[in-house]
Amino acid sequence: MTSTHTSQAQWPSANGERPVRLLFFGAVADTLGRSADIQVPPGGCTIAALRKLVARRFDGAGSALEAPGVGIAVNQQAADEHAWVCAGDEVSFAARTPGA
Repeated sequence: MTSTHTSQAQWPSANGERPVRLLFFGAVADTLGRSADIQVPPGGCTIAALRKLVARRFDGAGSALEAPGVGIAVNQQAADEHAWVCAGDEVSFAARTPGA
């Protein structure tokens, strides 16, 4: 699945790249808060690589993002570990709730 760029208003970083906007829901938000911004390598990275970046930056992120039932969306489109993420994209991690 390929990510598409959105026209979100975000401040550029020192290198001129817009950060990736991370949104967290459910148990993931309980651990990491509701949102965060993170820089990705020039040219982007996969969701798998993004998870590693987030885990290095935020305490508890590795276990929260790797928990069973955590869904991923890139720019509001369902995604998997192989989806490509670029500067300016929005990535959501949502823990499914029981019975949902």
